[in-house]
Amino acid sequence: MTQSSVSEARWGILRSALLGEECSGDNKEASIHRFAGWNLLKKKRAAPLDQSVEFSCHDAHAILARQCLFGDKGSMSATCSVLMSDAEIKKLREQLGRQGILAKHPDEHRVMEVKWSYCPHVGMEYSLDDSTTLFARERKPRRRVTVRELLSHDLHQGVDNTGQTCVWDSESTLTHCLLNKESGLYKSLPILSQLSSKHNVIELGVGMVGIAGLALAKVAPVNVLLTDGHPDAVENNNINIRMNTLLGNVLCERLLWSTDIQVHQEEADLLLCSDCTHFQEHHAGLMITLGNLLKIGGTAVLCQPPRAKSLDCFLNICDSISGLWEVKVVSEPSLELLHQESLRDSSYDPNLHCPCIVLLTKLRGLRAEDRQLARELQLARELQERRG
Repeated sequence: MTQSSVSEARWGILRSALLGEECSGDNKEASIHRFAGWNLLKKKRAAPLDQSVEFSCHDAHAILARQCLFGDKGSMSATCSVLMSDAEIKKLREQLGRQGILAKHPDEHRVMEVKWSYCPHVGMEYSLDDSTTLFARERKPRRRVTVRELLSHDLHQGVDNTGQTCVWDSESTLTHCLLNKESGLYKSLPILSQLSSKHNVIELGVGMVGIAGLALAKVAPVNVLLTDGHPDAVENNNINIRMNTLLGNVLCERLLWSTDIQVHQEEADLLLCSDCTHFQEHHAGLMITLGNLLKIGGTAVLCQPPRAKSLDCFLNICDSISGLWEVKVVSEPSLELLHQESLRDSSYDPNLHCPCIVLLTKLRGLRAEDRQLARELQLARELQERRG
């Protein structure tokens, strides 16, 4: 894929999310109607917390988590249990940025209050079932876009900002299928009914909110690692972790997909990906990262719209690495029914809005020649596209 076509695809997806319009390579003019998605998880604005709540914490992530649930304007008592140096208070103020104003105790180095006049995020509440909810800090719709956000891929080693514009519908769809005991995915993966503290789950490309990973930690005492290549995603998911009481142990770290050796090796029993195959220049790195993170016998769950040939191209790379993967497409009758119903909506495009559920089970250890072959396949494809 040429640099210009990569930029065009990236900008189209970003503009689609920011403006609420669908863009495609064939249709340069964005439709004024955007398909709302299947919204398989019930979602609503979180009810504001009591403005007078007190808490003993001087961590910016905890403050921002609570701030998001207070609303646009407000203040909260922040009686710190420990003294803070001027340097620590300065660092906290920098972390909060324009979103918070700290008030210190006149005689002691303690933060007494945090105030704000505007919050660029909103607290949302997802219903996982009749009695289980999940809180998330999300970007306000149609919030002003900064130059930094538009040029994000140039600032962060090629990692674009599309994951920070909204929570994409594939994430909700994946979460629904993971939790629904009647789904084809749940029935295909026995581990979902056996999750415990012995199991490690990793989610790649979590974007603004890693709902799938957080949801599993909400219903089972599983170890979850949320990952994304964008530092803003890592920061926001650390805030999301603070917004919830979770049964499992959850961390969020930055992880770049690469064909090189990485830190986390062969530790995941289950690996989750939603809508991660859209940029083909990352296919080799994504596939090797999956193989690098999964235990032998572990399974990666992909919830991916086709996005033209993108999903097929990714699976072709997986098939080209002999003996590494067992590939299975999961039948989801409920999704097929939604697909048929959605065809009546003129803004619905199956290519963009109808995800496939694919399981990749790791059959053997990852070898050096697998990494090399993945690189060669990626380079060969890029060369072919340049010539085409």
